[in-house]
Amino acid sequence: MTKEHAKKILDSTKRDYTIKHCVLKGLQIFARYNEDETIAFLHDVIYAEDFEDSLKHLTEEELQELAKMSWIVDEETETWCHF
Repeated sequence: MTKEHAKKILDSTKRDYTIKHCVLKGLQIFARYNEDETIAFLHDVIYAEDFEDSLKHLTEEELQELAKMSWIVDEETETWCHF
């Protein structure tokens, strides 16, 4: 999947703020494909998987699920993050 296609999916998917445990569920999706995931916890944001690397494995359904849970792509670091 291309970055452009993935970003279209992320942009077009409506956020669902009623979903519980969004951070944990998102990290579980990333862990399906990368057991050695490096996660960074900063002041008010969690950084996870490299965006481009994740596209080698994530399905469109998983992308939609991440988008619904408010996971976004940090444009500076090109990694998934959650506030």
